[in-house]
Parts: sequence; structure tokens; C-alpha cells
Amino acid sequence: MANARAVSAKYCSSAPGVSPRKTPWLRQLMIAYDAGWAVAAAVGLLVAWQGGAAGGEVWMGYQAVAPIAMAARLVAARPVRAASG
Repeated sequence: MANARAVSAKYCSSAPGVSPRKTPWLRQLMIAYDAGWAVAAAVGLLVAWQGGAAGGEVWMGYQAVAPIAMAARLVAARPVRAASG
């Protein structure tokens, strides 16, 4: 396990274009996106289970809106300055 962590730290921290300071923020953004997906799927299933016809629309609505919102959040984010030296 320690070897896997060392390999991960070596290659993930030096990914081009991704500052190590940005990694927690990006992780939080992806967790929020996935949590929203799970909630939308649960609401869609609940609506369909109760006989409603809008279950699929709830899920598809999230699939249409969430990537746009996520992209807007990424574009609006201020860039992190790299440490000099």
C-alpha cells in the first residue's frame, strides 16, 4: 500500500496544469456533482415508483444542467498562482 501511495504522489502531484492546491477544490466539486447525480436519480426513482411520469425528466434535467453549471463554476474560479522558486 505504501508503494501505491508513493507512485500516486509522484504522478498525481505533477500532473500538467493541475496545481496541488487546486486538488481539494476539484475533488469537492466532483463530490458535489456526484452527490447531485445520486439525489436526482433517487428523486426520479421515487417519482416513477409512485406512478408519476416525470421521473425520467428529473434525471435528464440534472444531466442537462449540471455539466453546464460545473463548467461555469470552473471558468469563474480564480486561478491559483504557482509558488515562485
